[in-house]
Amino acid sequence: MSKVRKRTFSVTAGQSDFIDRLVSRGGHASGSEVIREGLRMLQDRETEIERWLQREVAPTYDRWKAGLEETYSADEVFDELHRVIDEIETKKDSAGRKAAE
Repeated sequence: MSKVRKRTFSVTAGQSDFIDRLVSRGGHASGSEVIREGLRMLQDRETEIERWLQREVAPTYDRWKAGLEETYSADEVFDELHRVIDEIETKKDSAGRKAAE
């Protein structure tokens, strides 16, 4: 383990209770261990977000800037979403009527 540095943080009462519960269940030796695990999870999430940005978002943006990516206005997107939602609702209503028959 790398050199440990002592830090002091404030948490809400609910967060403190949560830490205590995790320790009391035996999955963690101390509150510090709970916090370290949470920070590792945040680091992993940040790493995944960065990978996603580099692998998917940036190339899509580059294709869009080059005019190679099809784009839609917000109105077109919302119109399509409403159409899909209406279609799903219609199928639900139809299935409900058939089940009632």
